[in-house]
Amino acid sequence: MAVCNLCGNWMDKVGNWGDGWTEPYEELWRCECGQELDINQAYGDSWSIQAEEEEED
Repeated sequence: MAVCNLCGNWMDKVGNWGDGWTEPYEELWRCECGQELDINQAYGDSWSIQAEEEEED
């Protein structure tokens, strides 16, 4: 399961490719708020919308 970095809700898995042995695995997760997370064994994780970092005082 994945947690959205924008709203904190659980995300739904909408795609799964590769087996991790003969080819790199890839998973696509989507949240109700529109955020998507692509977990890719070869290229790393990528978010469709970058969350803004909080500024420290």
